[in-house]
Amino acid sequence: MNENPPKRMTSRGTALLIVLWAAVLAVLACSGCHAPVVVAKPQLFAEGELFLYLEPFPRDANRLDFTVAGVSAIKNDGTEIPLTLRLTEATPATMKWQRMLGSAILPGGRYSGLSFRIAGAGIKTDEGRMALLPPEKPVMIEFPFVVEPQKAVLVSLTLDEEASVSKRFSFSPVFKAEIPGRPLWGLTGFVTNKGANTIAVFDKREARVTEFIETGRAPAGIVFDQAARRAYVALSGDDAVEVIDLMADYSLTRIRLSIGDAPAELALTPDGRTLLVSNSGSNTLSFVDPASQSELARVIVGSRPGAVIVDRLGRTAYVLNTLSNSVSVVDIARRAVVATLPTETSPLWAQLNRRGDRLLVIHELSPYLVDIDLTTRSTAKRVYVGMGARTIKIDTTTDQIYIAKRGDSVIDVFDPFSLLPGNFITGGGSPSYLTIDGEHNNLLALLSGSKRLQFIGLVGKREVAQIDVGDEPYRVVVAGER
Repeated sequence: MNENPPKRMTSRGTALLIVLWAAVLAVLACSGCHAPVVVAKPQLFAEGELFLYLEPFPRDANRLDFTVAGVSAIKNDGTEIPLTLRLTEATPATMKWQRMLGSAILPGGRYSGLSFRIAGAGIKTDEGRMALLPPEKPVMIEFPFVVEPQKAVLVSLTLDEEASVSKRFSFSPVFKAEIPGRPLWGLTGFVTNKGANTIAVFDKREARVTEFIETGRAPAGIVFDQAARRAYVALSGDDAVEVIDLMADYSLTRIRLSIGDAPAELALTPDGRTLLVSNSGSNTLSFVDPASQSELARVIVGSRPGAVIVDRLGRTAYVLNTLSNSVSVVDIARRAVVATLPTETSPLWAQLNRRGDRLLVIHELSPYLVDIDLTTRSTAKRVYVGMGARTIKIDTTTDQIYIAKRGDSVIDVFDPFSLLPGNFITGGGSPSYLTIDGEHNNLLALLSGSKRLQFIGLVGKREVAQIDVGDEPYRVVVAGER
């Protein structure tokens, strides 16, 4: 335990970076803002990033609560650098699942541990809640770790309740700290955090974030190549695709596109030989060879292309053009647009049914779901689903359709034959994206507003877990997705 008071940071460059980043967070948190303000996270050079997570309370700690006033990382020379807190109130209700306690951009180097300031604590007794005396001085947690430039480190803390409560009248937290191990490939999931320039890596079985990957600017769409054990990420702020080698310590390489492309979404053909990239800035679709990691060709599609859907044979791609209210039908082998199908206003996302002969499209500015018959390439049905649809997912084992809407915590479940709502799931927020973990039969709902990922069991249609991810989470992908 370090008994000497930590010194304040003296590096002017790093101090300025932290002050500017804190100012950005303050602006984003402004309740008086009428429109969301998106400000890029500072680019890391000699700095890295620390993410601090608190593991769920153990079962015997279901009566304890405490308030965190501040957490700092302590360099080996005693320099103290404060974290930006995400969680301040740790209670049995808030600690059912793993939670992000806070994070900080830190100078690269060696660190001796963490310093905690506790504002208050209490314990539930038969007579009611009894206040506990918090420690008068910061509590030091000795745990050496290294921050590497342009990389992230995640430290996980598990509370020892018995050691933290002294004689049932005072509280001084005792944590077991560790850097989690990487999940097995078959249990791996990624969340792109567009506002944080990171990817959260999680274990889908344990519902636990294990690490963060620092990426280029504004990571958006993401796909897994299951056979090659790679992930491809659209860097909308860098006009590039980031390639993550999942077998080589998550090493990164880049596929450069053209200036102004602003790639948004990706799709991979089933054989893994062609990566399709929709470029929202240049109104094009790129054909990328994953083997050589180079762009082979591109075609002009509609205005502001977004989602790209590939059929099960890898022959045809469907590109949703948000501003031209259309779907471009692309012959992948010929690398040519062979048809343009009209939709409602601002097509946002689409899914193919189990047979692959229907394309169901939701729209940002229309309350209708459009069912397109791909055999005749014409609209078969136009179904009212309500305004504000944000994401759609079709379960390929049942053909059931899940639709989530903006500002609504209810996920509607539509019958695949009548296209009428027959059931619903009450979630923990307003999902911005949905996918299904086929192995564990869970619906994964990305809650961008609360920066969380929710796990919902499809059998009982109930929440089974939640985990905290990064700022402005955009897409989630898991091994074994269906």
